[in-house]
Amino acid sequence: ILVRKISTKKDSVLFDGAMMDDFVVPSELKYSYNELTVEFTSNYFNQEDKTLYRYKLEGADTSFSAWQTDRKVKFNNLHEGSYKLIVQAKNSYQQQSKDLIVEFKILPPWYRTLAAYILYVIGFGLIVFFAIRIASYRLKQQNKHLDALVKQRTKEIEHKNEELKEQNEQILHQKQ
Repeated sequence: ILVRKISTKKDSVLFDGAMMDDFVVPSELKYSYNELTVEFTSNYFNQEDKTLYRYKLEGADTSFSAWQTDRKVKFNNLHEGSYKLIVQAKNSYQQQSKDLIVEFKILPPWYRTLAAYILYVIGFGLIVFFAIRIASYRLKQQNKHLDALVKQRTKEIEHKNEELKEQNEQILHQKQ
């Protein structure tokens, strides 16, 4: 079996030619290339239109597809991870080819990388830190306000007490 072309959803061609045996796509593909189309052909030239193909994408599929004449397979929305595409061909004489193996890895999107998770933790920590600082600042301001209020009220009470003492002394003087 020969790989004829490997392309992505953005019409980026990763490979265009013919490759036999085990074939390795660029080892790591960006997450934006998570939709792949693989075109292949057989090296059986007798009654080429009757050649059947089947495939399995290890990492996504658990079994081979049904035999079919379609020489193209498309994979949509592949999650990050390692994959191995195995393609088999069977000619009109029921002779099965050697497996074609295409290995590739889809990298995670930037927001699911280790660096992003570290930034999330740091960001969350900063949010919690500043939330505590703001709450603490507000409590201190509220305490200052309450202290000032208590001092003001205490002075008012002391002033009232002085007035009451003076009035009490005046009443005592008047009774004498």
